[in-house]
Amino acid sequence: MIPGVYTLTELQQAIAAVPNQWRLVLTNGCFDLLHVGHVRYLQAATNSGRSLVVGLNSEKSVQAIKSQPPRQPVRPMVPAIPEASIVQACGRQIELFPVEVPTSSTAIISRILLSSG
Repeated sequence: MIPGVYTLTELQQAIAAVPNQWRLVLTNGCFDLLHVGHVRYLQAATNSGRSLVVGLNSEKSVQAIKSQPPRQPVRPMVPAIPEASIVQACGRQIELFPVEVPTSSTAIISRILLSSG
């Protein structure tokens, strides 16, 4: 287990335990091919609140969203645990949770500022 990586239920419980300490910025995405645009976006989103909550699209979700060109590696290229560690290195106080359907996250987590790249 990586510190700061939650299931959605664990994240809800952490927020409920100390709600005034959370000014959340929520985003999600496929970060298996992390590039400078992702890093800049995550850093800017992190600076918009106390905590950036990143929903990492699940393997199934990534495969559904991203096309599979012929003779190219299957996405996601980086497994979830290393992907989580890489994303956390992009800013301070980044919390992570897995996402199947991104839009469902905003309905479940309160006290958020939604950030989209």
